[in-house]
Amino acid sequence: MIVFPKFIRGTVTVDGVATPRTEIEVGVVCPQGVTCPEHQPIKIRFHWVCGTTEANLAGSFVCKETDFDVTTSVFGKVVFNADGTPITGSAPVAPGTPPAAECNRGYLIGWVINPANDQPIKFDGLVGDAVLRESNTAASAYGAIPIQADPTLANGAAITTTADALTGTQSLVFDGGPGHYQAVTGAIQADVKFDNGSVAPFNATYLTLLTLDVRSNLPNFPTFVDLNFYNETERLTSTATEFICWEEVQLSDLDASLNQMAQGVRKGLVVSGQAI
Repeated sequence: MIVFPKFIRGTVTVDGVATPRTEIEVGVVCPQGVTCPEHQPIKIRFHWVCGTTEANLAGSFVCKETDFDVTTSVFGKVVFNADGTPITGSAPVAPGTPPAAECNRGYLIGWVINPANDQPIKFDGLVGDAVLRESNTAASAYGAIPIQADPTLANGAAITTTADALTGTQSLVFDGGPGHYQAVTGAIQADVKFDNGSVAPFNATYLTLLTLDVRSNLPNFPTFVDLNFYNETERLTSTATEFICWEEVQLSDLDASLNQMAQGVRKGLVVSGQAI
């Protein structure tokens, strides 16, 4: 399995050329300890996942998802964007250009499936990265997050799904249990640079938070996270946030004092509690 924590829809103009704000790159390698035949076909199921907020009452807490499949092979690579358009200079995506996401920002998740029945299978060989362009002069990149399946499963073995208690739909489980995917951390620890909108050079820092426990195109419960920020002198600023499926939030929107003037320094740390 592979997770891309953030995508952005739309284009920017770079050197006079309209360029997608997001380029997703997914490669396939042979899993460690496995012998892969040449040109082994691989089928991947992807979900574009959109967050929502409690303020969006009309949305009824529904996290929209758009699903699509991509076929490639071991040591192959696919490149696509969140806009439903081909990328000039990259090979066509099979079986067709992926559809656009239903929101401007969110995350992407993908896992290998059995082409005979579309059931998830163990194949710990997905790698990737994303290039993001916030503007025509600002580009960044990040490595996607791989999640391995139960190490006792054989390569290509079926992943065990569990019926959702509310909907009865079969869902993937990330608890490290037998036949499941490995457990995913419910807490974060990271460096931060505090916001600065007063004196050049200006700076704005955002946290991107998401949950993999999403009911596709159905109402979802909020996720609550306590956040402790420490500046360079270990001074604590305690706050919290809640989100539904996915959130990108600026530090100073979490707490007005999370800026360089109030903190007296430029940088610090954030440590979260366990998400609930």
